[in-house]
Amino acid sequence: MLYIMIPFFCTSIITTLKTNSYLKVGSSIGVFSLSVYFLNLVIYYLFGNYDKHIGYYYNVDFTDWERCITGNISIISLFVLIFCAAVLIVLGFIKEYKSKETA
Repeated sequence: MLYIMIPFFCTSIITTLKTNSYLKVGSSIGVFSLSVYFLNLVIYYLFGNYDKHIGYYYNVDFTDWERCITGNISIISLFVLIFCAAVLIVLGFIKEYKSKETA
């Protein structure tokens, strides 16, 4: 249960920082996307020896979409969210740099 609350705690800390909104949103997206992706792995390790084919752990194999569709979609969504977070963080740093340059 505590693992589910970690992204909310991190986001509340991030939102109280004195930075621009791009950095805050990018960091929050990164924290949430990583925690959601690794949630199944944490559940598998917390609750023990379940059968690995139930869904607590996802195989990723882009040549076999029939049996590994859940893992493939999870890794693609993780990459897209991390890419969006990286773009927002870079935009935030550019905005910070420009605001300090004009000051």
